[in-house]
Amino acid sequence: MFEVIPYNRFRQLMDNEQIDCVLSSQPAAFGSTIAAVSRVRFELRLFNLAGVDLTSMPNVEIGILANLPRPDVPLTAEIIWHDLSSLEQSVDLLSAGRLDAIVGDIAHIRMYDNISIVQADLPPVITIKLALICRDTEPLREFVGEFDSSMGVSGFRHSQSDENRYTVLNAW
Repeated sequence: MFEVIPYNRFRQLMDNEQIDCVLSSQPAAFGSTIAAVSRVRFELRLFNLAGVDLTSMPNVEIGILANLPRPDVPLTAEIIWHDLSSLEQSVDLLSAGRLDAIVGDIAHIRMYDNISIVQADLPPVITIKLALICRDTEPLREFVGEFDSSMGVSGFRHSQSDENRYTVLNAW
């Protein structure tokens, strides 16, 4: 199961064994865990209503989750930011025409199944690389190893000095 939750709850949920793994840009923040060597590229982009040309507008009102940094947007228009509490709220306001664009990722925007919302013809506004971080159990070590193997990293072995760590022998 894949679920989005507030970042500050990840550690608590992992410590209480309520979740097995998280994707995070800060693997060092999760001690006593194992992390994949591979990283997943995650892009946030602008989305707007079909037929709207953001590049021709003098002002663009953009909805963004309140906890995200304000990205550089490759538009000459004046950007007016609106802090929002959820992606659902963003989609609702964009659909109602109260915003010109929203910041989101394609996977979550598609969940709302609104064909009038399209990805703007602009580069990503935020790009981060996320690490898969899991509780340190034998089944999850195997899972992380298979994940890395599928991403082109192979040759995991136990570290000689610490039975709970793995060392990458070959990576590309």
